[in-house]
Amino acid sequence: MAKPASHPPSPIRSAAQLGAIRRAESQKSWALLGLPTASVIRLGLPDVQLTQHGEPLRAALKQQLRASDVVVTTWQHDGHPDHKASGICAMRACAEVGCRLLQAPVWMWHWATPGDARVSWTRLQRLEIQAPAWARKRAALQAHHSQLSAGSPGESHRHPVLDAAIVDRASRRHAYFFI
Repeated sequence: MAKPASHPPSPIRSAAQLGAIRRAESQKSWALLGLPTASVIRLGLPDVQLTQHGEPLRAALKQQLRASDVVVTTWQHDGHPDHKASGICAMRACAEVGCRLLQAPVWMWHWATPGDARVSWTRLQRLEIQAPAWARKRAALQAHHSQLSAGSPGESHRHPVLDAAIVDRASRRHAYFFI
């Protein structure tokens, strides 16, 4: 099973324990969004190493997709290696199947400024989120306790992985996608 690399090593929890916590948080967030958790397929690919596993990811995505699907993934130019790999693999799989792709920037908001030449601003579209979906989105975000809280006493990280600015941006009533 893939181990998460989002947290520094901990004397309190093993990487496998943290991985189990993160998978449980993910499952809970899917349920809060009203998505069928039984249909989640975990590939077990290693965290922060997706660039080395692009072909299995692309093939797995392609096998699941239909032309009528809309795929949402992270933006391939976001600056995180897994976001890049996910974005590229999803783009290739969607092109092969003929379905629509939306790529969400996550870390871009930390390094880009308006007019930054590295960003295709004309391709960035804003999607308004209606009240019921917004409430589910906020609840799902809060399900990720391991990302939102500081480490326990004795752990090397003493700050949340997702800081207040990230949580604020993720909690807004709109989202942005590159189309």
